[in-house]
Amino acid sequence: MTGTRLPGPLGLERNAMAMERGTRPLAVMPRPGPLGIEAATSAETAAIDIDKAVKLLNARAHPSSHKRCAHYIGRALEAGGAIIAKPRYAKDYGPALLSIGFRAVPKTGYLPQKGDVIVLDPPQGKIAGHIQMFNGDIWVSDFNQHAEIYPGGAYRREQVDYRIYRP
Repeated sequence: MTGTRLPGPLGLERNAMAMERGTRPLAVMPRPGPLGIEAATSAETAAIDIDKAVKLLNARAHPSSHKRCAHYIGRALEAGGAIIAKPRYAKDYGPALLSIGFRAVPKTGYLPQKGDVIVLDPPQGKIAGHIQMFNGDIWVSDFNQHAEIYPGGAYRREQVDYRIYRP
């Protein structure tokens, strides 16, 4: 039996019966635009408070990796007011960042700015990749990484590819 269809966030419909059974969607993404990416409006971009995001990230960062970078960055963005669909793997965060108003930044001549996020491909034999945010001084994920873009030995040795996003 299908339930009543109700308008949901962002104009998407939700099934009232599913909501009554106590389930909730894990994430709500806007409908994709051209090339599968939905651009954020200026109101959505303005809603992200990078200072709040960085404050939470700095407060929760460990001295060494706990292998939870995607979780920590997602929580930091939410602390800044972002409503973001959090992918399972760090390497898959690019479209989610674009959907909340971040824009891609070229690597040529790059100088990090507070709030910049880098998504790194995984080194050989790994699957998740890595994601990190610049706090104004160093790169931080679930741990304090210092000023270098690469978070560890395998990333550095292989010089894995990465993408830069700016709020």
